[in-house]
Amino acid sequence: YADGTMGLPVHEEFLGKFAELLRLDGSGTVIDKVRLTSGRSCLQPVVMVQDANRALVLMRYAGGTRPKRVIRTSTDNGGLSWTPPVKSLLANSDAALTGMVLPDGRMLVALNDNEHLRQTLSLVVSSDGGSTWKTARKVEDQSAAESQGLDESNYSAAIERLAQATDGAVTDAGSYSASVKKVMFSKQGYYFEFSYPSLIRTNRGDFHLVYTWNEAFIKHVQFSQAWLD
Repeated sequence: YADGTMGLPVHEEFLGKFAELLRLDGSGTVIDKVRLTSGRSCLQPVVMVQDANRALVLMRYAGGTRPKRVIRTSTDNGGLSWTPPVKSLLANSDAALTGMVLPDGRMLVALNDNEHLRQTLSLVVSSDGGSTWKTARKVEDQSAAESQGLDESNYSAAIERLAQATDGAVTDAGSYSASVKKVMFSKQGYYFEFSYPSLIRTNRGDFHLVYTWNEAFIKHVQFSQAWLD
């Protein structure tokens, strides 16, 4: 904030599931807080600051009421008060998301953009302050994997590439493959999962997106503004 204090988005997950915004002084001491939601359906708020007065908060939806959508709330008075939380147009499968405001004012969000599982991960952009969204890129999409059946050779090759990218000394990715299979396979079949994205933009203008790949690897994707556009 202009006075040197900081806003820290947090959530409670003990007796309820709700989001808050803490106010911290320059030394990190909590001096105030404001409740963003109540109840048992909102987690992991992401604050996207538009200017000195306006900001949009998007939250993971942990409720069971369909349609499952990202929850949103906003402020136009510097965070003194927030609008009642409502469902946005963004689909959400009870999964975390990340986002930022670009230099040109557009909003960029990375999320699992479906209501069911975390088999897709997309970059979506809004040009109207978060009212509507357009898919810019599909970073991951394995939504058809279960119906197609698993190609063991391609699967093993993918694991080997990821293992060697993690550690160039890896010559046998068998242990990695076995570890990932424990996560991906169950009695009901198998599935892919891309979770907990985190996104930053560097001073040079390029972007870095990291997320968990089937709870086994952390995958890193670097891209430019031109690629996004």
